[in-house]
Amino acid sequence: MQLEDKGARDLIRTELSDSIFVVAGAGSGKTTALVGRVCSLVLERGYSLRSIVAITFTEKAAEELKERLVQSFESCVQDASNPTDVRDLAKQALLEIDDAPIGTIHSFARRILARFADVAGLPAELVVMDEFEFQLDFDRFWDEFVDSVLTESDIQGVLSVLLSGNNMGAIKDLAKELISSKRLLEEALAWSRGAGRLSTSTQVVEHLELQRQILERYRDEIEGAMKENRDPSDALYGSLLELKGNIDDLLDGASDFELVEVLVRIPGSTKVIDQLRVPKSAGRKDNWRVDKKTLVETLNKRAEELRDSVLVLVDLALRSFVDRLSDALLAYRKKRREAGRLSFDDLIDLTVELLGSDVLGDKVRTYLYENYQVVMLDEFQDTDPNQILIAAYATSKTKSLEIEGDWSRAQMSKGRLFVVGDPKQAIYSFRGADVKLFYLVQSYVSQMGRCLNLVSNFRSTKGVCSFINDLCEQVFKFLPDDMNGDSVVEDVEPFVGFDRLVPVRESVDKGPSVALIGKLPVVPAEPTEKVASNYLRQLEAKTTAAAVVSILEQGWHVYDERLGLERPAKYSDIAILVPTRSSLSELKKALDFLGVPFVADLSLDLLSNDILRSMLMVLASVWDSTDEISTVAALKSPLFCLSSRELLVHRVSCGGGFDYLGLGEPSCGCRVEEGLLRLRRLRESVGKLPVHECIKTVMNRFMLYEVTASRPGWREDWKHLDWFLSQAIKWTLDTSDTLGAFLRYIQSVLTSKSSVLEPLSSASERDVVTISTIHKAKGLEYPICILSSMSSRVVGGRDSGTHLKLDADGEVTYRFLGCESPSYDALKKREVQRQILEAQRLMYVAMTRARDHLVVSLFRGADGGCNRSSSSISYSELLSCAGERAAVFDKVEDIFSDPEELEGIYRLRRSRVDADSEVKDPTDRSSNTKVVEATVRKGFLVFDKGEWKPHSVLEPTGVTSAARNIASFLGDDFERTGGEVQGVEVPELEQFNRPGKIGTALHKVLKLIDLDGEPNLDSVVLGVSRLYGCGDYSTEIAAMALAAMRTATVSGAYNRGVKIRKEVFVSRRSEDLGRWVEGFIDLLIEYEDRVEIIDYKSAAQLPPGKGDNFGRYSYQLALYAWALEPLTQKELVGKVVYLSPAGAKEVLVDIPPLLKRLRSG
Repeated sequence: MQLEDKGARDLIRTELSDSIFVVAGAGSGKTTALVGRVCSLVLERGYSLRSIVAITFTEKAAEELKERLVQSFESCVQDASNPTDVRDLAKQALLEIDDAPIGTIHSFARRILARFADVAGLPAELVVMDEFEFQLDFDRFWDEFVDSVLTESDIQGVLSVLLSGNNMGAIKDLAKELISSKRLLEEALAWSRGAGRLSTSTQVVEHLELQRQILERYRDEIEGAMKENRDPSDALYGSLLELKGNIDDLLDGASDFELVEVLVRIPGSTKVIDQLRVPKSAGRKDNWRVDKKTLVETLNKRAEELRDSVLVLVDLALRSFVDRLSDALLAYRKKRREAGRLSFDDLIDLTVELLGSDVLGDKVRTYLYENYQVVMLDEFQDTDPNQILIAAYATSKTKSLEIEGDWSRAQMSKGRLFVVGDPKQAIYSFRGADVKLFYLVQSYVSQMGRCLNLVSNFRSTKGVCSFINDLCEQVFKFLPDDMNGDSVVEDVEPFVGFDRLVPVRESVDKGPSVALIGKLPVVPAEPTEKVASNYLRQLEAKTTAAAVVSILEQGWHVYDERLGLERPAKYSDIAILVPTRSSLSELKKALDFLGVPFVADLSLDLLSNDILRSMLMVLASVWDSTDEISTVAALKSPLFCLSSRELLVHRVSCGGGFDYLGLGEPSCGCRVEEGLLRLRRLRESVGKLPVHECIKTVMNRFMLYEVTASRPGWREDWKHLDWFLSQAIKWTLDTSDTLGAFLRYIQSVLTSKSSVLEPLSSASERDVVTISTIHKAKGLEYPICILSSMSSRVVGGRDSGTHLKLDADGEVTYRFLGCESPSYDALKKREVQRQILEAQRLMYVAMTRARDHLVVSLFRGADGGCNRSSSSISYSELLSCAGERAAVFDKVEDIFSDPEELEGIYRLRRSRVDADSEVKDPTDRSSNTKVVEATVRKGFLVFDKGEWKPHSVLEPTGVTSAARNIASFLGDDFERTGGEVQGVEVPELEQFNRPGKIGTALHKVLKLIDLDGEPNLDSVVLGVSRLYGCGDYSTEIAAMALAAMRTATVSGAYNRGVKIRKEVFVSRRSEDLGRWVEGFIDLLIEYEDRVEIIDYKSAAQLPPGKGDNFGRYSYQLALYAWALEPLTQKELVGKVVYLSPAGAKEVLVDIPPLLKRLRSG
């Protein structure tokens, strides 16, 4: 068969003197083309493999390219018909392959920096931090920076503005963006110093005073206007009187912080600015001595002046803080550089800086030009703009000073550059890639070499390719209504053209090439209602899972390249691709329900794995034998399988404790003592071992791989264990720190969203369905692809209200405290439109992963449609609107056109699962525990509230939420123990609607300070209160914290020297609620005969009667006590401590009656 692009492929292999730019469509065999050109350079031109730079997007792609080169060179060596000199060149290339510069741009940059480390001011040994290591390092810097600015007196005026809202998160995000590049830092500094250096907050303080002056003038003008009134009953006069009173209150009683709190809401809140404006329609003109219209306009101009002044105030505060932040970031960057601890961004940034330097630039550039004869760039559409800049330096004789950081100024030598990519697959703009650069470089190369197209598709069948061509051609043309015509921002990349794929493969015999699910829109129950997004997501997940079952039961065929023939599909042939991770939980539930095995190639939900949690408890107990909570939790875990009853018998009958180091000879021979002795022996055996050996010992002692092999989710278990062990090995190699430090590190990892949580293994060798994000599936292919979760919105998430970003012109674009920079609207519009265009390309990437069959979800509500705005359109609406224009879906089969077919699959599968559970009577409440244990062990269903449910649906419930629901259900009309709280009134806390933030800040302070003394109280309160946006209440917060310290409970505990724990996490599974209940206890005090549970409340007072939340608070303490019951046999005492600046009041909660009521209810 003659390939349509055979001529282009021949030129890639033979035209070695030309620079070539290749647009390679999906599945067009670009890796084969790359390998062919490298082999030609080595075997025909005699180039050393060490002189050919091949930059790939990922390390995995680099390894694949190396493997393919090894195969080609080995074939050349083994072919006796080849000339001896050619075979010798191939042998030499095989010797050089390991040292060849084939890898990511980061590995090439590291190679350059290592070569010139001495002249670049770097140590000889460079340490490259992965993403999570850098995040930890940056977090340490950030905490130190925030602590330093909170204590500096000359920046308090700035902080009073910036911390008037909880905006430090947005500022931290800006800092992470700036640290990625010295150029960005310098641009931020230039922006912050645009009006002169702001080394202190003097200008901010002066502008705060200006606000008062404007308000005073406004009040004076209002007073003057009121004197022109003839009739005090006039409506306008009343409005002026009220406005004057509000301004009087603000000027007379408000501090700078309180003033800012009100003023910064003016630009962003129509309601607030309207309160400062004079109503135009109020009053009668006859009641005024002057023209009423002119009077109102004059006063409203003053209100607008105040508004504009606030905009300047926020801008000044931001510039001042960014100036301070940029200086700190430059110092942090310099410190890491001198220590040789670099991030991935540092590698690129320092290389570009080195190449562009006045003194060393030409020396480094000359070295690259003389040692590297060809630079090849793969996946160019998704690469950082710095990549082409480094390539320009390496392939050009142009002096560094003449290039000046602009790649287009370099005169790249002919034949030294080879670029390959596909603009239709550009999906990484969030990493800094810009598809416009693709077209600019393509135009540049066309003037010095050749531009070629590869359109033959070796991956997908004819039927799949035809559908992709017809649909995506429309998708790339379709835009939401608000993106048509003049509304498109100029610098958003345009649609350049669609090169249709030319298939090489024929369709398989059995099963449709393309099928749909959710072809028809979902109609709401009532015409006036909308389809709930949660319902749509659940229905889509349910149908996706059923589609997997249906595909296998119908016997769809796939082509097996290894066998060279078609065969029936298996689970492992199917991949479910999703655009976002938001619907993963629903998809897992549906697959679990139908008993479909799967592996999710997404961030691992490590804490949901009971085996990993159990091992963490064992390790915590081994590390700290006095941590009895961890010890008891370990004993109750699946690793020891001890029941609460056994722990109770050990504590009561045997009089035993849980300090296994102090355990003597076994007294009653119970299993608890055996477990404690086992923990002691484990501690003794791992005491001096490195961290990774400790982990391996625990895994081996408990035979974790063997035990989990019999569980339905063993694949996920093994993946979790593999990850955990790999982290321990890495920890041992990188640091000599303790097991305790490693456990703290793991805790940080588990609560982060870092990509280190990505799985380390794939499903390629196991018969399971793969679930993956589309981004992660890039570069992969699957026999059957199902595009699911398409009901998700393209422009995800809600606007947080705070935005800080450095734009292309070096300006900090912001929406901050309700104020917007002049360029904010344009930037926001541009970003939304870019997300829409990238979503089009994301759909193309997803569909082109399919080899034999493609299933596309079009789930959407009937209330939507093609008139959606760009900010609200979903992926399915994007596809359906584009497809309907050309009737693409008319002849495509809907797998479940009949709803009864879908329900039939679920009924059939449920009956099979019921039979497998081996539970005779699931409605028998007496055997409910056995039912739960049996079904969880099976991994399919649990019997909950009269019906079977997927066990993964039982998510944890917070104690506070559970207590609120219980109080609502059972009521709170019970006799209070401890009497009423009286005489505690702090109305000033309610003045600016701040009690919630004050409560949060107070809890943070009580967690940080030493409750037995107050030496650090003031500094902690000052920083925390400002951080949580209630800085002017620091006196009240300090008073409440002091009141907590002086309560009889706290002071008495410290005087007696008993064990006190703060912020204690508790968790217990409730079979009645059908889920885990968990939460944090503010203070836990353990006496010899009792355990006191303390819960702080910052409510102003406790009113008499019902509806005062005391019932909910009491149930909250009761739930804490219920969670602690299995861990201790001591009496459990609950206390609610109400705190106010006037003092504290302790209210005793009678726990036993509440527990009894909970159990009976």
